[in-house]
Amino acid sequence: MIRLRVIPVLIIGLLGAAGAAALGANSCVDCHQRAETVTALPAWYQDQFIHWYGSVHGRKGVTCEKCHGGNPSHMSKKLAHKDVKSSRDRLSPIYYKNIPETCGACHEAVYHQFVQSRHYKNLKADRLAPTCTTCHGFQMDIGGVAPLQIAGRCQMCHNTQQGVKPEVGNLARQTIAGIAEAEHAIRTAEMAVELAREQGREQKGAEQLLSRARDRLKKTGELWHNFKLGAFKQELIGIQKLAGEASAAAKRALLKK
Repeated sequence: MIRLRVIPVLIIGLLGAAGAAALGANSCVDCHQRAETVTALPAWYQDQFIHWYGSVHGRKGVTCEKCHGGNPSHMSKKLAHKDVKSSRDRLSPIYYKNIPETCGACHEAVYHQFVQSRHYKNLKADRLAPTCTTCHGFQMDIGGVAPLQIAGRCQMCHNTQQGVKPEVGNLARQTIAGIAEAEHAIRTAEMAVELAREQGREQKGAEQLLSRARDRLKKTGELWHNFKLGAFKQELIGIQKLAGEASAAAKRALLKK
């Protein structure tokens, strides 16, 4: 088995050329992708860089200083790391209570929903509460959390040991699973609309309903972050209803003589 500390050199060698073009000149990336830098770091730091490099943040050029601070224009290690604070420092952008604001600088719509949640209020009040990394990981590279994963994330706090609504994990899993049902309803409507279009039948009303359903589904990723499960479930039901109306309208167009 390849030891963890060797893996960074292999992966960076494979990713370096593609990543460099997207990221441009950045002393953080330039230094941390060097074999001599990687092998000198503890395994934890090696792992962090690899995950970032292959993540959507890495691919889109969201470089280290955006979250950690520092100055990527300096090649000197001392100057480049100036003002970089530990995650244990309350003034650090990656201190656990500050993470929502750090992420919210780019993810504004998600942040707007999260600050309305009880999670956010508890976080700011120093009570048991999740922050962005609780669900998305320290590397922030996993994107959306699958239904089977969400229960485990929720149960970190919502369990019988903590005594904090232990039923929430399964409720969250069941609720987020409804996204797949809404997606299926939209796909069914898309097929009906496409068939009507191929037959040369007027189906503008069906397309408008389908467009509204798609737009609302796109926004569920934002809406989820206020963690109001009942409201989220009702939104998914509304999306399915819209998609069903689009299917029905397309079928009526097909049946017209």
